[in-house]
Amino acid sequence: MGEKMYRSSSLKECIDEACKELGIREDELQYEIIEEKKWLFKKSVSILVKTIETESKEKLKNEDILENEDINCKKHGTLRIENGKIIVKDPEEDGEPALLIPSLKVKLIVDGEEKKRKTYVKSINKIEVIIEEHPEPKRSIEISTSANNLEAYAKVIYREKIKYKLRDVNESESVTLDVEEADREYPPTYKKDEIINILKENRIVYGILEDNIKKCCDIQGAEHLLIAKGQEVINDTDDVLEFKFEINDVKPFSEDRNGTVDFKSIGFVDSVEKGSILAIKIDGKNGEDGIDIYGHKIKKNNGKKINIIIGEGCLFQDENTVIADRNGKPKFLNNKISVVNVHEISTDVDINTGNIKFNGDILIRGDIKEGMLVESGNSIEVLKNMENSQIHAKGNVTVAQNVIFSTILAGGEDITKLQELDMYTSLNENIIKLIEATKQVKDYKLLGEKISYGEITKALIENKFKKLQNICIEILKYKSFEESELIDLRKLLKDKLLGLGPLQIKSSDELTDISLLLINNIDEIKDRLAMPVSVTIGYLQDSTVQSSGNVIISGKGQYVSKIIAKDYVRFLQPNSIARGGIVKANDEIKCGTIGSLGGVSTKIMVGASGKIYAEIAYQNTTFVIGNREYVFEEPCKEIRAYLDSKGDMVVDKLLL
Repeated sequence: MGEKMYRSSSLKECIDEACKELGIREDELQYEIIEEKKWLFKKSVSILVKTIETESKEKLKNEDILENEDINCKKHGTLRIENGKIIVKDPEEDGEPALLIPSLKVKLIVDGEEKKRKTYVKSINKIEVIIEEHPEPKRSIEISTSANNLEAYAKVIYREKIKYKLRDVNESESVTLDVEEADREYPPTYKKDEIINILKENRIVYGILEDNIKKCCDIQGAEHLLIAKGQEVINDTDDVLEFKFEINDVKPFSEDRNGTVDFKSIGFVDSVEKGSILAIKIDGKNGEDGIDIYGHKIKKNNGKKINIIIGEGCLFQDENTVIADRNGKPKFLNNKISVVNVHEISTDVDINTGNIKFNGDILIRGDIKEGMLVESGNSIEVLKNMENSQIHAKGNVTVAQNVIFSTILAGGEDITKLQELDMYTSLNENIIKLIEATKQVKDYKLLGEKISYGEITKALIENKFKKLQNICIEILKYKSFEESELIDLRKLLKDKLLGLGPLQIKSSDELTDISLLLINNIDEIKDRLAMPVSVTIGYLQDSTVQSSGNVIISGKGQYVSKIIAKDYVRFLQPNSIARGGIVKANDEIKCGTIGSLGGVSTKIMVGASGKIYAEIAYQNTTFVIGNREYVFEEPCKEIRAYLDSKGDMVVDKLLL
């Protein structure tokens, strides 16, 4: 036994330091406070601790342990498990019986009663154990097929049965029952013929892969193994017509290294010499029918065959090759290859040349002067300007510079057809809305119970559908109806929709009949439309342009003009201007700046599925999409307008 002094600012710190140094708990520490001093801002505590030599302490501990073990061994009962048998040794006098503890895998039954918790047992007790049975050995096979029925896959699982026995345990006062694996029993593996029969039961008879089926017969099984594969169909390839000339008449403009566009680089008319190859047909390759895993034949798709049609100025070199039969400009229009003459005028078109009318292409190297008319059965190209003049062309039109106080009609008869198409489409849309509105008025008795269908229809036309009668009058004035079906439509419009005619309508079926006739006319016009053409202009002022295809403004833009295109209108320069007038297309319009700070009225119009894009739009600019309209009240930029899925107009924009 020894002593040691510890000093600190508090009793707690002294005790903690002593316990840490001696490696004992606080309740084992023997100490005496020998000094405790207090000052104004400081405190001091000293304690004297009695210590025991480490060796003596360990000796005492070991003697206590041995003494306790000796007492336990003499008094308590024990258990051991040997070769699956539980051997119990009873306790001596005053000792406790051995403890036996069940587990999840081993059920314990003592004297016929199941014990779910630890239980004291003696040799006189009847001890039984039940080991949890593992499922019987099992095998399974799942067959799956691909969506196109060209592949079959097998998933094969072999589940073995594991047999368990009690785990041996050395003699102990407490034993937990546990198990260990004794043996494994495997299911029989599938034979090749068995798997083939299973496939037949699933109607899989073609493309069976026997080598892969053998892998399914291995005890390891298979996860997703291809066991049958059909023959894929090989479709015919289409004939291809390879053109040796540019079939798109919209020529690209050249650019310099800085990206500046040279809008005068349209150049000369593309031409060919007699004997030049115009097109070569490359025959498609024949394919092969396929067979699925069920043995069903899969028919190949036949390739598209091209029947070459040639027009004027060309001939067949052989059955697949077309060559030019004269010098001229090659054309591919309405699925026909031809070579047309080019009528070239090196001067201005004026009083000296007279009006120009030519069935082929026309190239004018000068201006078209005031009062002059140029007509072409194909395309017209003007390398300079138009002033107070007219162009009528069935093909593309290009005016490299300015169009002032002039008219351009491109597309020939298609222009008239498109105007008819617009009128019929607009009238049909109004009639469909009229039918729905009449139904609502009648169903909800908004005008009373006794009012007739015709009276409701007339009231709606006069108040809500005023535009409908205007369209009818426009159609009757515009078209001379020669075909019997068109005569029927004209009579219906006069008898049912104009004047007192609506009063004669008895039901919605009569309006539906008119709608169906309009739809037939619309379909006929669409079928008769030729390939759309394109109009390209540098600058447009106080003029009218109509195209059965597209209109492209390559220069500064347009001022107070009317532009109508079937497909799209594009202003190529980001700083181009559309100021005043109307710009109309079905699919898309892309502009630079629309309107002006002074608020000049400018209208941009597209169809219901069309989109409008603009860099800047000033106040008093109107966007029309379908039957929706939006008027800008203040300048905006980065604009995109369209109809959403509900038919509401969306105008994405930022304030300028």
